[in-house]
Amino acid sequence: MIGISFFKSFLDILFPPKVRRLASAAQLITAFSPEVLGGTCSLFPYRQAQVKRALWQLKYDGDLRAATLFGEILYSYLLEECADTFLFHSFSEPIVIPLPASAERMRTRGFNQCQLLTDVLKQFSCPTFHIMEHILCKSST
Repeated sequence: MIGISFFKSFLDILFPPKVRRLASAAQLITAFSPEVLGGTCSLFPYRQAQVKRALWQLKYDGDLRAATLFGEILYSYLLEECADTFLFHSFSEPIVIPLPASAERMRTRGFNQCQLLTDVLKQFSCPTFHIMEHILCKSST
């Protein structure tokens, strides 16, 4: 793993990555608009430029600032959803399970964006939901 990160750093010096300006927290909070479609909830409209830019930085660059912004918004959303569910249903222990990255993605990117988000969620020491890592594994089929 050290060899790959050294090689990536060397390539970044020779061919600097395109510098993208990260969307501000205010821009992301303004864009925040949960929408449920077919049982899946999308927290942001991907077509908005500032959201697309921040997601790109999280997914492809592993930008910790983007992970922190999205993680904090996700945490607030989960707390609100859990509060409603606790109040109106007999649901007491929600679980957050990060999706694993394939071995190939880990080799090329060196990180898993879902893991970056759960790392931010873990910083909030709230026992409202449990983060269960290593429950899922990526199959090669």
